[in-house]
Amino acid sequence: MQLLLFLLLCVIILLSFLSFFLGLPGNIFLALTGLVYSLKDGWKVFRPWEIGLFFLLSILAEVLENLAFLGALRKSRDYKKVLLFSAAGGFFLGLLGSFLMPAAGTAAGSILGVFLGTALAEITSGRSVGEAGRTGRLFLLLRLAALFLKLSVFVLISLWLIFKIC
Repeated sequence: MQLLLFLLLCVIILLSFLSFFLGLPGNIFLALTGLVYSLKDGWKVFRPWEIGLFFLLSILAEVLENLAFLGALRKSRDYKKVLLFSAAGGFFLGLLGSFLMPAAGTAAGSILGVFLGTALAEITSGRSVGEAGRTGRLFLLLRLAALFLKLSVFVLISLWLIFKIC
């Protein structure tokens, strides 16, 4: 039973990791996993403050990511189009990359998709290719910084879950 639980936890961690590159809140999935486990075992392994910390760190990382993107949107000409194109580009190229090469392809596709989507949105809004490229690079750098922050929280929560459950 313990081996099955460990394998299930590994699958959840892998799916949570891949969800980052598709723009989904993977850390919140991990926090929910800890909560469900705690409710199942009567709070013997995790204390409520630990689960609260998981959710707090997860939500904080999501909020900081969104604030960074809102700041970058001020540089764009048509923020609605940039939001739509960058999200769609990151999601679809990340999904395509998942099929070509799981994990690494997902990451590369997602990051490239944000850049291309943002640049395309800016070009179709009347900006020059150079201006569109600069805005695309800004979104690309912010995406990388947000991924680093969210992955740091991911590693912390994942290790905490593994060491406490297994």
